[in-house]
Amino acid sequence: MKSSLSSLPILLYILPQTFREWTIIGIDKDISIHKPYHYKIGNLPMVLWYNKTNPQTIINTCHKHLGNTLRDSYIKDNNLICPYHKSVYTNEDNLGTIKKQNGLLWWSYKSFKTNPPKIRDENNNYHFEVQGDFISTLMNFICDFGGSYSRFNEKNKKLLMKKDRDYMIYKYPYTIQFSNRYMINIIPIDNNKSHIYLTIPKQSQISPDEMNKFKNYVNKRFNDFKFKFYLLKDDNSFINKIYKSYANYMFPDDYTIQHFIMNKRYY
Repeated sequence: MKSSLSSLPILLYILPQTFREWTIIGIDKDISIHKPYHYKIGNLPMVLWYNKTNPQTIINTCHKHLGNTLRDSYIKDNNLICPYHKSVYTNEDNLGTIKKQNGLLWWSYKSFKTNPPKIRDENNNYHFEVQGDFISTLMNFICDFGGSYSRFNEKNKKLLMKKDRDYMIYKYPYTIQFSNRYMINIIPIDNNKSHIYLTIPKQSQISPDEMNKFKNYVNKRFNDFKFKFYLLKDDNSFINKIYKSYANYMFPDDYTIQHFIMNKRYY
């Protein structure tokens, strides 16, 4: 009997495709080089530490011994030390690639792209969580921009939208860039929660009041259901072309994480 990749469960492919995109894991200046930094990618717990000046990261479990959490781990001689039985993790244990860009730390596992998205280097970063799944959050941003879909590049998965003299580029799957002035990255946390990173040039600093207004606007839009179905119902729309394989980019759940941990050497 012939075997076919297309006959395998789609769940087998969700995690590697998601993890091969560049994902923001934190703001560089907020992460100390003297102690471990703990974060999550979906349900996958991770820990980062600095080996001299280079960030390293592994799954937050002591896989060399008893599988204890590394929550209370510490750095010694540039290595990460398990607090319970002193197992040592070096740069040779690093999982994936971390890059610094736009004042952010980005992580990817064997990315298809050399570098994360980029705008001007001199910038400030803001971040906050919102109650809203990734796809509706993203679509409400696009819909609120109100411009026409002027060009969609199928190969590079980019959608150019114009409004008056301004323009917006949506770069599949996470990034929205406005006229090269500022950038929004929407990172899915779970099925009903997203994390937003706003990157803007330093000369365009915004006040706390303006940031609160922006947060309120975002949260209001994510509870506005009229956009969610309108943008998805047309099979010939640009949005559906972008998201025709959206199921492959669902955020990792416990099943896909387990599959990744067991089979990551094959990805």
